[in-house]
Amino acid sequence: MTDPLDLFWQRCEGPKAYGVNDCCMTLADVILAAGGPDLMAQHRGRYRTRLGFVRAVRKAGHQSLPDAILAVFAAHGKQVDEPRDFDVAMVGFMQDGEPTIAPAFFHSGFWMLRDDSGALCTEAENLSIYRVI
Repeated sequence: MTDPLDLFWQRCEGPKAYGVNDCCMTLADVILAAGGPDLMAQHRGRYRTRLGFVRAVRKAGHQSLPDAILAVFAAHGKQVDEPRDFDVAMVGFMQDGEPTIAPAFFHSGFWMLRDDSGALCTEAENLSIYRVI
């Protein structure tokens, strides 16, 4: 059995590959390793590019990636006020000088996510937090 945190660091090494270690697959793999549901089950093996990912999200009936992610969170968990380890949320951060958002999991006081350059651990407030485990 793979330790969820070790898996997170492994998925954040090297360049991002859609369908393998993008922000959503990384989060889903960590949650699965921690004993939770497979948040990306309906998309595994169905995309390999950014455009393919957008098409998969739209085919599932969502207008945007954040809408799709929040729908999956809500389908697999319940909204909570305070995070505990392995709760999930959409987290805002700066990437290349631009504000962006990505799915993240909480651990040891930080939100952890995969961005374009690798791992990012950050603090965030005022989030819609979901408990999926």
